[in-house]
Amino acid sequence: MVEAWEHYMNAERKDLRSRRAGLLARLLGAPLPEESPAELARWAEEDRLRAEVGLVELRDPHGGGVSYKPLEDLTHEDRPARVAAERARTSWLKERHERRVGALGRMGGQRRRFEEERSRLLAAELLENAKAQERRSIGRELHDRISHTMGVAHQSLQLYEALLASDADEAQAKLELAKRMVVKAMEQTRDLSVSLREAEAEGGLEPALSELLREALSPEIDHELEVEGDEGLLPARTRDQMFLILREAVRNAAAHSGSGLVRVAVRVADGGVIAVVEDEGGGFDPDGARRDGSGGLTYMEERAALVGGRLRVESASDRGTRVAVEVPLRPRDASRAAGSGKNTDPSNARSTEDPA
Repeated sequence: MVEAWEHYMNAERKDLRSRRAGLLARLLGAPLPEESPAELARWAEEDRLRAEVGLVELRDPHGGGVSYKPLEDLTHEDRPARVAAERARTSWLKERHERRVGALGRMGGQRRRFEEERSRLLAAELLENAKAQERRSIGRELHDRISHTMGVAHQSLQLYEALLASDADEAQAKLELAKRMVVKAMEQTRDLSVSLREAEAEGGLEPALSELLREALSPEIDHELEVEGDEGLLPARTRDQMFLILREAVRNAAAHSGSGLVRVAVRVADGGVIAVVEDEGGGFDPDGARRDGSGGLTYMEERAALVGGRLRVESASDRGTRVAVEVPLRPRDASRAAGSGKNTDPSNARSTEDPA
């Protein structure tokens, strides 16, 4: 529990460092027609100065006011207000981005500048969304799993004390349950710690995915992994975002599909990288999940967009699920493939479009 909270706080500290370095100024870019440069500079400077003294924003989730609190004074009870503040910040940046795109679109003769600015702002927005969602995910994990497990342990210890004099056998049973719950909480904290490690694919996709499949899947679920092509062609950012997408897809398959087999295939070729996660489980309705606000699908789609890729999800009831992510590689990356001596011709390499 303590270790998981420390990971959450480390993520907040990292965000604070970015704000001190002028993150908001970079996200805002040039003023909109109705804004003045001085106004924009004031917003950015106020945010930077708050970060300098370690303040983070809290917002009443029920529509109340805004307050600021030193980061190191945050408690578990502040988490809903912190999440509400991050959502409001992301919504404001998104709305401003949309207005900016509209304003730039009305400018004639500046198409190239418009496209570059739009891509930069969209990438910054998606990164903010991904960071906010990661913090919400950590908060849910702390509350829904670890806090619940420790609550059961605490209640069992209270019952042990109450029953010790009148029913020694039942008291002993409650003590054993408390011990099991403490061990379970330690395991959950370890799992959360593993999931929060940065640059998990630093040593390459294949070893990272192999470790992921061993840790995320229960012994009852078989798995197959195939990685083809030269991983050296992948920029570090593309590799890491690809891994995070595949991690989410594998975890979803493990948690929801009911499948006895999960297949993962990655192919790096002379123009792009394609990765697929498939299961043979019960399936679901992707469109319905999006309408219901599925965080997992949004998470994967935003991660793919960050590196210029796209995500496709194919699923139907009792027909399993197929998640595919495709990211193009720049021409100069493809030229490296030709010089590497490796066969990256799609006609000579088995495509992940059909991993089986």
